[in-house]
Amino acid sequence: ALGVSMDQVALLNGLDEGIHAVSFAFLQRAEDGSRREAVIVLPAFDMYAACAEVASARIVEVMPRPDLSFPLGELLGAVTPATRVVFLASPNNPTGLAIPRADIVRVAEALPAGAVLLLDEAYVDFARESCLDLVEAHPNLVIGRTFAKAQGLAAVRAGCLAGHAETIAKVRPFLPPYSVN
Repeated sequence: ALGVSMDQVALLNGLDEGIHAVSFAFLQRAEDGSRREAVIVLPAFDMYAACAEVASARIVEVMPRPDLSFPLGELLGAVTPATRVVFLASPNNPTGLAIPRADIVRVAEALPAGAVLLLDEAYVDFARESCLDLVEAHPNLVIGRTFAKAQGLAAVRAGCLAGHAETIAKVRPFLPPYSVN
């Protein structure tokens, strides 16, 4: 249904579990004890910061523009060598605005080695086309999906992460063995 191979997908107990797993896979302290950074464009789903903080990351918030358009320049300016995860949602909740695909590609290409862009597409079925077709060309792009919205399965707590097989393999060890109920 997603158009990617099985090794490019991790099934989850809701997308929150995927956010948590990505945070632990990429944001735990470096070997020298330094804190890694998570960049979050506001307004944002509160689980991004909650999971990043539990993983010991430093949160870097990018403030919204007055018209709520995507702050590409401000986001790129917030990325440092310590950045390991950028959390984005497209379309965004609560604004409903989609991030231009070209901007998503620019962010993925601007990240330092070892960093990932987690693109939350929880509401993609209501707004625009997915960026799933970009994961092969951008191994640091991870797409998060939930089946709670368009499929009406909130009580089931089902979601998934999709991305390059090697990137998803880095996240799998941080998922519980029996997470999908």
